[in-house]
Amino acid sequence: MDQEEQDAQEALHSTVSPKLDLREFVKSFVPTDSSDEYIDSVTKVLRDTINSPKREILQDHESLELGVVQKDYGYNFPSIPRIQQKLLEFCVRADHEVHIADVGAGFGYDSLLALLTKKAKVTAFEKQETQWETLQFTVIQSILTHVDPNFPVNKFSALHADFLKEPSLPFPKHTFDGINVNKVIHFFDPEQSRVFKEKINFFLKPGGRLFLTCLTPSPGTKIDEFMQSSEEEFPGYLFYRLETKLSELFQFGETNLKEIRKPADGEESAHFFQTHRQEENKDILITTDRVMHYHTFETLTRFLGEEFKILETCIIPPKESMGSDHMISIVAEKL
Repeated sequence: MDQEEQDAQEALHSTVSPKLDLREFVKSFVPTDSSDEYIDSVTKVLRDTINSPKREILQDHESLELGVVQKDYGYNFPSIPRIQQKLLEFCVRADHEVHIADVGAGFGYDSLLALLTKKAKVTAFEKQETQWETLQFTVIQSILTHVDPNFPVNKFSALHADFLKEPSLPFPKHTFDGINVNKVIHFFDPEQSRVFKEKINFFLKPGGRLFLTCLTPSPGTKIDEFMQSSEEEFPGYLFYRLETKLSELFQFGETNLKEIRKPADGEESAHFFQTHRQEENKDILITTDRVMHYHTFETLTRFLGEEFKILETCIIPPKESMGSDHMISIVAEKL
């Protein structure tokens, strides 16, 4: 078993605890009259998405070349049932078919399960071309090939579009019953955050639900200290530099934080990899520069303002998300 497969297995065991029976979890969100065959098929699809390894998506690059700085275009993250559960509960409990927007849908794992409740139609937004292409294939083929060849796939549409730039048409005001934004807004700078807030206010119906998961500082880290000492309007919008040996890239806790500061004017909310050889041990050192926007419960409350009421919140540890940081996940109601 190679390192990537080992990490995927570790994520599976940490995410799906002994207390979570996947089949029972599936039974909680599929129609009550579902056959055993349907439940088993959905369980297999869910297990496959959980076991999907985290991997970097580099558009127009098959591999990361040594000594070259390249922009990172996105990630594929495994599914996290604890995050998805609230979205699925919302779909199941609705007294009508709900319309869900999945913003920055990635490979579409959240869209996929929402559709399998048979209580939702989903519009997915993904601006990264490679992920958008995979998103369409993953969702449709997973359903038609592994679950139900007669499933009404017209309930799903995948738009190759930037949600922040998408005009209100063809979607009028209050189009969506729910908006899912999983591991996206930590890439937004303050201006993009402002636009995002305007978009969700416009598109989400009163009484609708916002499902949002993003980076939050891991307790006791330098980023946590920076956040607590910051008095900026958008605390947490920061630059930091990480150094990681290539051989340890997917091992948790092995990354070394070398620098942290406020971003310079015009510094993009994105991150880059630069690789070079370390002469002492002949290993390759990955230097990662990032400008990211971390959130806490307090910053999310301030960000959402009086238009939203936060109903639930939870913290996701790194091993559960296959990342290097904790994440905060919230459910908020549009007032």
